[in-house]
Amino acid sequence: MTWQDLAAKQKAHVSDAIPPEWRLKTIPSTDSVMSVPKESGILTEQELAITESSAADLVKNLASGKLSSVAVTTAFCKRAALAHQLVNCLHAFLPDFALARARYCDDYFAKHKKPIGSLHGVPISLKDQARIKGSETTMGYAGWIGKIDQHNSVLIDLLDKAGASSMSKRNVFGRTLNPRNKNWSSGGSSGGEGTIIGGSIRTPAAFNFLYGLRPSHGRLPYAKLANSMEGQETIHSVCGPLAHSVADLRLFTTAVLEHQPWNFDSKVVPMPLRQGEADAVKAKVSASGLTLGYYSCDGNVLPHPPVLRVVQTVVDKLKGAGHVVLPWEPYKHPYAVDLANRVYASDGGAARQLIRFSSIQAVNTLTACLGYPFRT
Repeated sequence: MTWQDLAAKQKAHVSDAIPPEWRLKTIPSTDSVMSVPKESGILTEQELAITESSAADLVKNLASGKLSSVAVTTAFCKRAALAHQLVNCLHAFLPDFALARARYCDDYFAKHKKPIGSLHGVPISLKDQARIKGSETTMGYAGWIGKIDQHNSVLIDLLDKAGASSMSKRNVFGRTLNPRNKNWSSGGSSGGEGTIIGGSIRTPAAFNFLYGLRPSHGRLPYAKLANSMEGQETIHSVCGPLAHSVADLRLFTTAVLEHQPWNFDSKVVPMPLRQGEADAVKAKVSASGLTLGYYSCDGNVLPHPPVLRVVQTVVDKLKGAGHVVLPWEPYKHPYAVDLANRVYASDGGAARQLIRFSSIQAVNTLTACLGYPFRT
């Protein structure tokens, strides 16, 4: 069987997992597909409201018993099915797995009269680097199809302890479309978003009107995530969330840190969320504002006029809010970029040749198109 056959089989497996009642009769020809969930008739009014709620609101309603985990998970599974039909964003669709977890959350709540954890019943989509025991993590490599994970990534175990419900996983072979305009890129990197070195959180956040957190190395657990070029320790990749608000990013980060990830990943700095320091910084900002640096060119690449206009707009807004904004020149940026590129290619492409990279660009916009509370 060729790698093309393997890829086609994987794609068919995703489509087959979508129940007939969740399938669109016709695919709209419009460039934007953002209105389809409301217009399709597949989601009920309550399901639309659920999938358009913030993670913080979902947590409150789930913790109070106003919403059940099964209802929330079903709503997001249906919206995930729509999203895949519209923009080709999934590499595995696991509604049975998700609903089994949701029923467990509901049973726990009924028995103990309290949520499992701070993310009780909240659906989270996962990048194709997060391992789930018993499933595949291919990262878009045909050579990894059929390799079943024997353990979870550390982050998955901690999200499980927090009560989260993992629903869909991985990015499919081929190009994922931007739900706001199918002619645009959805951002991310060759494996999607949710982990980052050079922009795989920040780029899809910018392209899809989302909020993303690119944490420092050692802040959130990366242990047991899949990756190419294992052992490349010069420039570390990190994982972080994408969401619809800063409050939701904080909720996710707090939920992970409260389980002390440094006890499960030796590279995580043993440092809990320090609310006192956060409050002190807020007080200082309120009193005297921020001092910020900006640049419009890194010494090598001059952005296109729309990007330059956005940078200047941000500068003007910040100054208008009372902050001090100063021009800044990156130190030897072209030299750093050249050095980084040599690090990335230090194996001469051997890793990718071994596992046969088989996708054009598999990127994901689940958080934008589904209204997902989180994407990691």
